[in-house]
Amino acid sequence: MIINKKILLISSVLLTLIIMISIVFVINKNNTDKLVLEKKEEVKTQISGFNGLSLMYETGPGTGEYQESKSSTWPEEGYIFNENLSACENGGKLSWNEEKKAVILNSFGSDACYVYFDAYILAVINSVSTSNITNDSITLTVNATNGNNPITTYYYSSNNGSNYIESTSNTYTFNNLEIGTEYNFSVYIKDSLGYESEPYTLSETTDDTVLLADWVIEQYGGVQGNNGIYHHQNLANSAEDGSYRYAGANPNNYVCFGDDCSNEGNLYRIIGVFGSEVKLIKSTNYGGIVAWDSGNSNTWNSSTKPDIRSTLNTTFLSTLSATWQNRIATHAFKVGGMANSQTNTAKQYYNTEVGSSSSSTTDSMKIGLMYVSDFGFAASPDYWTTELFNYEPAKSSNWLAGLDEWTISRSSDDSDLAFLVDSRGYVDGFNLVLGSTAVRPSFYLTSSTSYVLGIGSSADPIRIQ
Repeated sequence: MIINKKILLISSVLLTLIIMISIVFVINKNNTDKLVLEKKEEVKTQISGFNGLSLMYETGPGTGEYQESKSSTWPEEGYIFNENLSACENGGKLSWNEEKKAVILNSFGSDACYVYFDAYILAVINSVSTSNITNDSITLTVNATNGNNPITTYYYSSNNGSNYIESTSNTYTFNNLEIGTEYNFSVYIKDSLGYESEPYTLSETTDDTVLLADWVIEQYGGVQGNNGIYHHQNLANSAEDGSYRYAGANPNNYVCFGDDCSNEGNLYRIIGVFGSEVKLIKSTNYGGIVAWDSGNSNTWNSSTKPDIRSTLNTTFLSTLSATWQNRIATHAFKVGGMANSQTNTAKQYYNTEVGSSSSSTTDSMKIGLMYVSDFGFAASPDYWTTELFNYEPAKSSNWLAGLDEWTISRSSDDSDLAFLVDSRGYVDGFNLVLGSTAVRPSFYLTSSTSYVLGIGSSADPIRIQ
């Protein structure tokens, strides 16, 4: 039997109708009998036994034509309950109960009822992909197809649907996850009329990689001086740049930068963590003693470079394999220099070298040297108020002290002078750049460099990847 009726209104909830297992008569304050058609897990979806119920299915989406079903089961997909057309001959009222997922019949007695179902195409999730997987975050991207109406809302869960986060975007990133942990994600979508798709589930595990920068900060653990690390933030006389720097006599900050960790030439030490990058310095001198510039000029700008730049970025860099060269970040080193002073403390040198009072002149390169302020802050904080020209008493408490070596800082007062660290433990800014002294290459590792193992001692240096 074909019934020609136009849909008055499509209801707002996806129907998954199920069996009428019993007729329950409940007397409420209006003395109304209530027939509840609902599903029990242990009962099949058989609807025979209630001869007064006719199921009417729309022949196709939007046709407005309905055909009586000869089926003895409720429609499980592709249809939604039409409350406006569904009715009973003796005045009974049919409605949809979202909480029970059931059709409710309000009637004063026995009745013959017609239950109408509209054909409706739901939005469908085709796939959910994962990307940008780190040790504490995972990004989900939903690929979905619209149904009768456009998708308006996405719902994301990282705990198998226990709770969802609502979003209007098909991409969502879960942050603050646990490292190396499997998460059971669940995603569903809703269209403009409020109809929901079936949940799409998947599992993904966060990366168990520990970034070297994060590992160093973890050793600090929020306590100044813990494992020889100081956080230069709200710390008296510090750089106040948010860095985490090693200081003291001999902290465990050795890193193996090379394939053979028994080779002393592959040992470097961590100056500190700057942003997401870890800065290293070679633990021993490289290549004898060399001039800062054999032409006796300390000019360093976009067109004119001193010899020390090629010594570091050509001669030294070429000694490293491509694998290890690729682990070094190209960094904008400040090379504007600063005025000579015999009264500057580490903080004052920091300000003029790289801080608030520094020159804007930079050079992007892989290899540089330590700054004067790096040397000053490597001593115990007890000495940070001492001028670096008189830093000899700090030598035994400064892990960077012990060599006569060049720094990257040049004199802005004289065109032929650069700063060096004296082996007696103090800083001297009156040194001719054509003179020869030791160099210890210093560089920043890429922010993706990870910690593998090692406690950081010279016998058990940190291994990286």
